[in-house]
Amino acid sequence: MLPLMTLQFLLCCHSLPASELSWIRVNAAGTGFEKQDTGQVFDASGFNYDHDRTGRLIEDYWHTEWPAITADFEEMRELGARVVRIHLQFGRIMESATTARDSELSQLRKLLELALKTGLYLNITGLGCYHKADVPAWYDELSESDRWAAQEAFWEAIAKTCSDCPAVFCYDLMNEPVVGGEQPGADWLGPAFAGKHFVQFVARETKGRKRTDIAVAWTARMVAAIRRSDLRHLITVGLVDWSLDRPGLTSGFVPHTIASHLDFVSVHIYPDSKNPSAANSLLDGFRTGRPLVVEESFPLRCTPEQLEQFIRRAHGVSGWISFYWGKRIAEYQPNASIGDAITADWLTRFSSLLQDSPAVRMMAGHWLRNADGKAAFSVDLTAWNEPTADLPIGVFDSGIGGLTVLEAILAADHFQNHSLQPGADGIADFRNERFIYLGDQANMPYGNYSSAGKPDFLRELILRDAAFLLGRRFHPAPDSSSAAASPRYDKPPVKAIVIACNTATAFGLQELREITQKLKIPVFVLGVVDSGAAALVERTQPDQLRTVAVLATTGTCSSNAWPRAIDRGLGLAGRRQAVVVQQGSRGMAGAIEGDPAFVSRDGLSAAYAGPAIGRSEAAIDAELLDAYAFDPAGLLGQPDQPNTLRLNSITNYIRYDVLTLVEKYRRDGGSSPIDTLVLGCTHFPLVQAEILAEFQRVRQLQKDGQKPWQALIAEQIDVIDPASLVARDLFRQLARQNLFANSPSTDQPTSATDLFFISVPSPRAPNVKISPAGGLDTTYKYGRFPGNLHIEDTIVVPMSLDLLPESGSMLIRQHLPQVFRRLETEKFNTPADQ
Repeated sequence: MLPLMTLQFLLCCHSLPASELSWIRVNAAGTGFEKQDTGQVFDASGFNYDHDRTGRLIEDYWHTEWPAITADFEEMRELGARVVRIHLQFGRIMESATTARDSELSQLRKLLELALKTGLYLNITGLGCYHKADVPAWYDELSESDRWAAQEAFWEAIAKTCSDCPAVFCYDLMNEPVVGGEQPGADWLGPAFAGKHFVQFVARETKGRKRTDIAVAWTARMVAAIRRSDLRHLITVGLVDWSLDRPGLTSGFVPHTIASHLDFVSVHIYPDSKNPSAANSLLDGFRTGRPLVVEESFPLRCTPEQLEQFIRRAHGVSGWISFYWGKRIAEYQPNASIGDAITADWLTRFSSLLQDSPAVRMMAGHWLRNADGKAAFSVDLTAWNEPTADLPIGVFDSGIGGLTVLEAILAADHFQNHSLQPGADGIADFRNERFIYLGDQANMPYGNYSSAGKPDFLRELILRDAAFLLGRRFHPAPDSSSAAASPRYDKPPVKAIVIACNTATAFGLQELREITQKLKIPVFVLGVVDSGAAALVERTQPDQLRTVAVLATTGTCSSNAWPRAIDRGLGLAGRRQAVVVQQGSRGMAGAIEGDPAFVSRDGLSAAYAGPAIGRSEAAIDAELLDAYAFDPAGLLGQPDQPNTLRLNSITNYIRYDVLTLVEKYRRDGGSSPIDTLVLGCTHFPLVQAEILAEFQRVRQLQKDGQKPWQALIAEQIDVIDPASLVARDLFRQLARQNLFANSPSTDQPTSATDLFFISVPSPRAPNVKISPAGGLDTTYKYGRFPGNLHIEDTIVVPMSLDLLPESGSMLIRQHLPQVFRRLETEKFNTPADQ
């Protein structure tokens, strides 16, 4: 029978929300950490909680002052921590060389419960002997072999206690272990620092052995002790910065020697203001091909600003852990002492760093390290030193769908150009502006990355798009072209960015705004979701009940960006909350683009990713085959074998998505008729007429002599197309910030040159996989991990109609006259040509 405390603990674990119960593992690429259930990147950053404000260790007060520990955990969470590193003392946990104290293990269980409740993960560092007075005499008298056995017993007890709790991020075998030399050391402990012995010897002398062999043998034994009870939690060891294999002082724990026994490498680094760059070189020595965490850092020998710059510029680090000592920032009195001033300054800066998403921190560091803009996905950070009004406006999407937004902007006439007041004046609102468009064709559709468990890689793609618009770098032609050459660096940067993609807005708008703010880039960013939701609110009467159908990609729907924006807008305006039903389209955008994963052309095949009977994420309902009324010319498979059917036309994707949406609404008990349609993907306005016609077809459909969907669809549907709405917001922002392009007169438009770009696969990239149709292989595309900015598997080249699928090219010709004219006539010129 389980002890009562253990049973209570397990019940506590399983009653908490799933988001707090995600197990952490190393990702498949071995480059970082992820949550096992969602694949989301896990940033192992937070605080060392090694002592309280008076220097006491946690075991000194966790029996008597638990509210203080609870308050400290809540404060660390508020500061942005995800990981709290606790330091367990051998002498407090172990009653003898083989037996742990139940009273201390009970407090550890209580700490695990607190971690679960606060949503924090524990880095459990063990075998501490920080206070010499707490080290049992019998422990110091043990031989090396017996001491190792006692340490194994410690870790077996800890692992048994923690094995079932997902709130443990890792076990750290020992804080700063070292191996002695040829002469026996006088003590098992290193010199004290601030009254505490943080360094500990695992062997006081080599006795003819290699120091690295001793380190490996000890590490292997501690790992084996843990694995006898716990196969899931990660294991590391906290290495001193002088662990590298080099002449002079070394710990014996050489990173490349012991890394194979660990899940990741941890190092403690304190940069020195006398030689700040040395910290970067030092960090490189701990890169072993496994995830890397800087487990300790603090402005001990440098300024807070220097340490912040070191962290921001570092790359390939999966977590930063600094220090929290039981005092809130406001409790430090900068005027009282230099130490207080430094600590308060650092906590403020580090908290800001912790608030960054992994994508923002990674990309900001990349931009800072490559501030000349010459590296892939980097930005020339000096580009905005001069007035920016004459710079172009950037617009990007995951493909050509965003051209509908650009078309609406180019055609917009919502304001008086002379007075800037609302009202058409017969002059295009943006006639004096230049635009740069990027369609990330190679990586589309963005809507499927979230369902593939890659939301963090999606955020990286969005920031890559922004880097292109902000930067100067592009390729003159695809790698496969005879005209391909080295990148050029003469593309102008932009003064504003419009995210013309609903999914990118949902997953990256906040991150892009954060990174431009943190790096002081004077560029404002707009997204289509907020503009569309604002327009819906404007059209809604005080007592009107809106029933809104959101037709978007699966990624946009999974983010709930539209329901949140609609609810927030209506609430602030004092309107009734709307009924919102969503349909995550898994293929319509791809079909419009001609993606072979969704439509087959010219005999080219790819792994079909669209709806199918029996497919969990996008199932065709076999009972509704007659109601779908799929066009046989747009189907592949055997008609007499429904399980083989695959959609192969835009028409059939529309029929699938519309009927699936309305039927889902019916089965969920919907009653009020759908009167509003949000085109939640920029591709969908290209087929708006067909979508509306399909709603009316479904409205009149008969099944078993009834019209089951008629009452659920209004006779007239109000369409929210964010494209024209974001144009209004763009004009207002340019006016507010006085950023309209300089021109002699609004009556004489400038000879603006718009530039169009598209991403294409780069066959030269290492390990890239290309599909038979010439795009990125689907498995490769959705199998990538964030953080590999040195791999340029797609490049950005000037767009031309012959680079687009025939379906996309035809839609541009038919529906986007402004874009078509400019795309055909405007070409990229070098500065010399201009």
